[in-house]
Amino acid sequence: MARIHSPTHCTYYHLDVSGQLANPDQRIADDVRAFTSTTLSFVLLVFNGTLTIVAFSSVLWSISPLLFVVAVLYAASGSYLTILLGRPLINLNYDQLDEEANFRSSLIHVRENGESIILERGEGRQQILLSHRLDRLVANFRRITAVNRNVGFFTTGYNWLIQIIPALIVAPAFIRGDIELGMITQSGAAFAMLVGAFSLIVTQFQSISNFAVVVARLNSLLEAIEKSRTFGHRHCRARRVFRLRAAILAVIRRHSSAEGVVGIYPARDRRVTHRT
Repeated sequence: MARIHSPTHCTYYHLDVSGQLANPDQRIADDVRAFTSTTLSFVLLVFNGTLTIVAFSSVLWSISPLLFVVAVLYAASGSYLTILLGRPLINLNYDQLDEEANFRSSLIHVRENGESIILERGEGRQQILLSHRLDRLVANFRRITAVNRNVGFFTTGYNWLIQIIPALIVAPAFIRGDIELGMITQSGAAFAMLVGAFSLIVTQFQSISNFAVVVARLNSLLEAIEKSRTFGHRHCRARRVFRLRAAILAVIRRHSSAEGVVGIYPARDRRVTHRT
């Protein structure tokens, strides 16, 4: 029994022909793995952060309500500034994955077609292509390094201030004699734990930006697959109509060659013969 091929079986071909998506194989092989592993780690981080917030919020509030409010505002402002500084990383990391995939595919092409390249004397052309793709990869990586540098400087200062802010707020109460010396250490530890739980974006921004890139790439892959399926259905309908017309024309030609043009209309021919 003949196998019926649906348009979805040709999705890989339509993706390549349409040119809507670059390196779909790399997205399937690497981005899916990164999506699953990163999703699991983020779920664990959010769960751990939630438990930390529930455990230390009451402790910090009992020591100083003002310190609790400062912790929430400090974490919120730090998260906002981190997003503001590191937002370009999403597009840059997206382009970096494509540039790396393009450079890797060019190297594979040279390895698999080395003999034909030598016979055609195409070493110079391949060298120019590889150099161009390597230059684009390095230039994009330098932009990523510059953004990571700015985010790293801000994150370092952010973490240092976590150790200083509790002492500045609680010290006046200790000088007045309202709290004991041990409360300063306790407030500092509770403040650091609470800010760390609220500052998931600050501490994990690199992973979050990479995760956003993976989600965007997989989303574009799904959209391209849906478009290619729609194109495949239309193409297959047009192809079936073309094949039907070709089959009808072939039958007419075969019948005409076997019986002649007169044999196609026997009744009309008989009437004409009777008149004469």
